[in-house]
Amino acid sequence: MDVNRPESVQLVGDQPRQHPQRKNLPDPSADDEGQGQQHAAWSEQAAVEVDGSLVAGISPQAQTLLDALSAQIEPLRLELENTKASEARYKDIALQHSIMSIPNRREFLRELAHVLNHLDDLSPPAAFAIVHLRKADLLRRAYGRGALDRALAHAAALISDVLHPTDVAGSLCGNDFGIILLNGDAHSISEMSKRLTARFAEQLFSWAGGVGCNLEPVIGAVVMDSGWTVDQTLEHADRTLIGGLSGDDVGDQ
Repeated sequence: MDVNRPESVQLVGDQPRQHPQRKNLPDPSADDEGQGQQHAAWSEQAAVEVDGSLVAGISPQAQTLLDALSAQIEPLRLELENTKASEARYKDIALQHSIMSIPNRREFLRELAHVLNHLDDLSPPAAFAIVHLRKADLLRRAYGRGALDRALAHAAALISDVLHPTDVAGSLCGNDFGIILLNGDAHSISEMSKRLTARFAEQLFSWAGGVGCNLEPVIGAVVMDSGWTVDQTLEHADRTLIGGLSGDDVGDQ
């Protein structure tokens, strides 16, 4: 044996390695071509907006679905907007007095409670006043309910005219009105009472062409305390108002 000549050596039982055949594998180039054609078809579609973002390349099937959904959603959106508008309108009606252009008792007392809860933030403190129409019941007995309703509307307009824009007037039902003065020191209360009394004397109320009548407002007012509740505030103001009515003959009202 010549050690200088290379000899091939093969193990017993060793078989040549064979590569398995590839069966029915897709042609990558064919896939790339198909995807390119599909992308080209989709890219011809216009971009659409989804949640504020533009999305391009939507398939025709997806575009059809989006159009169908939009057709269903649009009537619902319009109905929701109309419902919200109606809700706001009915809320305003519920808070407004049916005769006078001022808040009704419920809404006015809600505003009063809000002011009482924030009195510590106000300087000077706020005040509360009750305005009672001394001659309202006379009109009611003499001319009926219609005359009283017109008199109340007349009084509400006069009260609103003399108030500062930051003040709030509202109905307390019957012949009584409430006023919240955000600048409610003793001087402000006195000045408001003088202006209101003068305005009622100047702007007389008349019914069915009759002689003008001064509704004669009687005012009771107090500077509010942060520890008071709404009921306590009404009671304190009513006491001062009753003092102003103490000289009246109740039977002549």
